[in-house]
Amino acid sequence: MRLTIPALLCLALLCLATALADDEPKRVLGLTIPNYGLTPVGSVYDTARIRLELEDLNDELLHQMVARGTPVVDVAALADAAADEPVLVARDGLHYSIEMYRRWVVEMLPAVCEALGLRD
Repeated sequence: MRLTIPALLCLALLCLATALADDEPKRVLGLTIPNYGLTPVGSVYDTARIRLELEDLNDELLHQMVARGTPVVDVAALADAAADEPVLVARDGLHYSIEMYRRWVVEMLPAVCEALGLRD
């Protein structure tokens, strides 16, 4: 697969984060990229293209993070609910709301605790 510029940039950030974590990939937390095409503002653009490009990017990032042993939280899957739950989108119609971020944090918390060596 030919990597796109966004994928290469994300992979460069992953490598940098891993280097800053003393080359311990388990101390880095990877996140998928949400589909902004599901928001009211995003929906005025080519939503099919946005979805396909983000799916391809997230698939590649997931592959690379799993191969490196980096834990991953799929916030994109949670963000898909924004299409049906307006409370998950901020008033500007583009960004996600506090409620969405709360859901992401709840989803991330176990992986963050694991990366930090904290137990329940």
